[in-house]
Amino acid sequence: MIISPSINMVCHTIRDRYEDLVELCPDNAVIVECGCLVGNTASFILHALEQANKNCLYYTIDNFQIGYFNPGGDQVALINSLMDELGLEANPSNFRPAYEHNLKKLNTYDKITTLEMDVFDAINTFEDNSVFCVFIDDDHNDQYVERELKAWLPKMRRDGIIIGDDYCDVRRPYNEIFPNHVHISNKSGYPENGCIIFLKDFYNE
Repeated sequence: MIISPSINMVCHTIRDRYEDLVELCPDNAVIVECGCLVGNTASFILHALEQANKNCLYYTIDNFQIGYFNPGGDQVALINSLMDELGLEANPSNFRPAYEHNLKKLNTYDKITTLEMDVFDAINTFEDNSVFCVFIDDDHNDQYVERELKAWLPKMRRDGIIIGDDYCDVRRPYNEIFPNHVHISNKSGYPENGCIIFLKDFYNE
């Protein structure tokens, strides 16, 4: 049985939107998380789907380089605490050992396919019209997110969903690509902290 991490350890955007994901997710759907840190969000979603008696194929994409995404202090502390449990040095250049250790603690290590690679190389490994949900939480650069959204769109099922973290920092690409279809998340107390796009509505407008 999957052990769910504390909701306080889960990305705030997913705290707002995981009910939508669980409700809409068909069995054996492909879910992809771009930027997974140590896997708490992935494990939380998998636990929620398990509770709903739903199965999925869950992928995470990350290069696990701590200097790449400039993590906050609480994220660094989490990585270092897991490294300490492994008897490894803090502030690693690559934190995949902490990620794998955490997944084993949460009993999700064998339930996730991890792609340690550039996100655009990873996108090319998915078939067109195959991905039900992509959660974008890697690079928060405006132009990067625009490129990433455009790269993911052909891979997405037409009834799928796109969830974006920190919408407040990257409004432009979401609004330009999906005008009038960006639903903003505010439940967890972070103003415009995330967004969700329901592709069925986008394609049927």
